Amino acid sequence: LLCQLLPQQLNLVDFKGQTPLMLVAEGGETELVRAMLKAGADPDRQDWRGITALHTAIKSHVAGCVDTLLDHPCQLDKITCDGRSPLHTAAWTANVHAIKRLLVLAPNLAWQRDTQGMTPLELIEGLIEEPKALQVLAEEAGSNGGRCLSGYELISVVKLLELAPLSSMK
Repeated sequence: LLCQLLPQQLNLVDFKGQTPLMLVAEGGETELVRAMLKAGADPDRQDWRGITALHTAIKSHVAGCVDTLLDHPCQLDKITCDGRSPLHTAAWTANVHAIKRLLVLAPNLAWQRDTQGMTPLELIEGLIEEPKALQVLAEEAGSNGGRCLSGYELISVVKLLELAPLSSMK
């Protein structure tokens, strides 16, 4: 009801540049994401780190949130301040559902490099090869209320990303 009565509020940002849509997507609130998009929320707004609602939905691991944004649609090539695409986020959070959807919708993202020159696949391989990096990531995720990743999950992500078609390289 608030979305319908005050749609102009949907794109206001907090001190971090986050919109209400980003926050509810991160919380995995699929119905609120759907209502906000229908009322005019901009899914392509970026916060101070370049994160969009799609990035936050991917981190939530709620397939419905990811699907709602991807089906809306939203821009898939928005990158964070460290040059990471939504596929990078899906990779380091081991969100298999998001990886599969993104590889179908934008296979070229598999070859996009972040500011450190890493593709999503190389990012994950680095985490697997460097246990301390994986431990730091797991601790950070846990401290933010997220789930800790396992090496097994990352190996399954590597297998998915290795299937990205070479023809989509840019």
